[in-house]
Amino acid sequence: MPRTPSVTLADVKHALAELGLSPEEAGGQALRQHLGRGSLSTLQRYLELLRAEGARERSLSSAIEGTLRTLAPALKALAVQAAQGLYERSLAETLRALEEREALLEEQEGLFLRVLLDLDPRPPFRIFICVLTSRHRPQHPGDGQ
Repeated sequence: MPRTPSVTLADVKHALAELGLSPEEAGGQALRQHLGRGSLSTLQRYLELLRAEGARERSLSSAIEGTLRTLAPALKALAVQAAQGLYERSLAETLRALEEREALLEEQEGLFLRVLLDLDPRPPFRIFICVLTSRHRPQHPGDGQ
């Protein structure tokens, strides 16, 4: 009697896929009927191997999920802290730039007024310049004005 070809792990995986069964749901007898060959002990050994692989994958997946749940709040806190730091640095840089521009603007206004006074230092024009400058200067609370 000719020997039947041996069954491989790939054959068992393929048969399980065709039957739509997981290794936990399948039995050696059902696989043997589907494949038409293989010893029950070999088929059972492959099923046990696949079940153990599945258990390891589920265990690893569970461990990864637990680790991510543990790390997620810490990562979120780090991200928020980094974003706040960037925001605060950006705000400080913006405020510095505004202060520099304000100082430059005041300097330019002073130069402009000196040029105007040099052009016509007579009292009516001088009064106009004083009124003009008082209107354009912002009044801040606490300035005493």
